[in-house]
Amino acid sequence: MNFKLSLGKHRKMRNAHADVEEEAVSKQDNVEEELTVIFQKLTSEEANLIEQKKNLASLRENLRLKIQEEIESKQNSIKNLRAEIKDLKNVEEESTVVWQKLTSEEAQLIEEKNKLISLRENLRSKHQKNVRRKQKSIKNLRSEIKDLKFACEELTKSLEAGVKAK
Repeated sequence: MNFKLSLGKHRKMRNAHADVEEEAVSKQDNVEEELTVIFQKLTSEEANLIEQKKNLASLRENLRLKIQEEIESKQNSIKNLRAEIKDLKNVEEESTVVWQKLTSEEAQLIEEKNKLISLRENLRSKHQKNVRRKQKSIKNLRSEIKDLKFACEELTKSLEAGVKAK
């Protein structure tokens, strides 16, 4: 019986060992499945992260391009504004120069006008003096002529009276 016991024990042990071994294999299978699931999740997460990285890189590049476009647009706008300001300054300077020329020309014309007015007054005054002199001369000549006519008449009368008296 001892042998049977031992054999029975041995069978029980072998069955227990088989159960433990089966349980160990089952646990090992579970661990492998869990590792596989974890690996798959990590691989999936890695793929998602790589995709997000690509999307972010693309987004960053798009933003960089848009910012560059905005910078170029602002630079062009500034360049155009500077050109407009320069043109306006030129117009202002030209206007100032034109104003100064017109003011100078106006002053010259006023001076010329005043000289002409003065000359006209001088000429008018000389003309009036000449007219008065001519009038006086004519009056004197008329008076002289009248006096001469009277003297001639008197002489003629005196001659006629002297001829009649002879």
